[in-house]
Amino acid sequence: MPILLRLLFKLALFSSLLIGNPTPPVPYVMAAPCAVPLSNGQHADCMYLIVYEDREAHNGRTIKLPVVLFHSRALKPEPDPVVFTVGGPGNSTVRDVRSGSDFKSLDNRDLIIFEQRGSEYAQPHLACPEFNAADASSSDHNLTFEQAGKAQAAAAHLCYRRLSGAGVHLSAYNTSAIADDVADLRTALGLDKLDLLGLSYSTAIDLEVVRRHPEIVRSVVLDSVLPLDAHYDEVADANVLRSLHAIFDGCAVDPSCSRTYPNLTMAFRRLVERLNSRPVEVTLRGTAGTSIKYAMSGRNAVEAIYGVGLQSPELLPDVPWIVWQAYFYDYSPLLRWVQENIGAPQYSYGARLSVICHDWYPFERRL
Repeated sequence: MPILLRLLFKLALFSSLLIGNPTPPVPYVMAAPCAVPLSNGQHADCMYLIVYEDREAHNGRTIKLPVVLFHSRALKPEPDPVVFTVGGPGNSTVRDVRSGSDFKSLDNRDLIIFEQRGSEYAQPHLACPEFNAADASSSDHNLTFEQAGKAQAAAAHLCYRRLSGAGVHLSAYNTSAIADDVADLRTALGLDKLDLLGLSYSTAIDLEVVRRHPEIVRSVVLDSVLPLDAHYDEVADANVLRSLHAIFDGCAVDPSCSRTYPNLTMAFRRLVERLNSRPVEVTLRGTAGTSIKYAMSGRNAVEAIYGVGLQSPELLPDVPWIVWQAYFYDYSPLLRWVQENIGAPQYSYGARLSVICHDWYPFERRL
């Protein structure tokens, strides 16, 4: 930010503390301790964005959304900051991003880390320990897909009743509301334009910002796009297969890879079929730290490759090796990914399920 704009920002940030203006008009920002400790050597301004929970009513209960602002390394930074929020829905941005060191954009503009409504450090936090426990139990007891689904449905019902009973307006937690929160952040900070940086689910948020508030957007960078019209649950399995075949086909046309792993597609298919017909009994570490007997099926292998290998650019090159070793009965590399993949993800499931039920489920074909 230019010097004058930074002074105005500081004034807005601390306006809630001024005598005679204890409650500024919504939306507004208020200074706050950082929701999580920053990495060593990192300095930032931490605050809450205050917005209405029920955006359609424009009144009633307000919610607090953590914001971390890393200032540019430039002496005269550009006036439009980058706003970044992670995927999910239901992941925590402030938990996952505690440093601006890896963001090249800080060379010429500020970086704003923004926590989506309902996520871990927002107030309220739509935690669903019932659902997390059901997820963990599915892994610990190696439940079938059908058994796990029933347990999760029961847990989701319990979570819904508890959060609704506490006064949470669950239908207010959706992609359009989060996009409007981003627009309100710009207003509260007195900014003109924003540069949006989205990853996975947050690309849908950024696309919604562009659709609802095009006048506030200078640029958009979308990583791993989730289109607004995608029926996620309908295409999820097809997308996993498409990603795997992209790796296998790439290996097939690479001379070195194809010599080392000939006909990798066939090896993968036969590996999955073999594990589904004769699951391998292994011992893994349960979510409580105890040892558990685990029957590793083909489904478990695919979920581990997807949940670990396909989620990290650094691990993608290991996928052919992992498949090849397991095809020739050396399961130890694959088991490390299976171990990493079991247990409950760190989602705020109340936020996640609210978005899914509001945005996607009504439009999806029942499978």
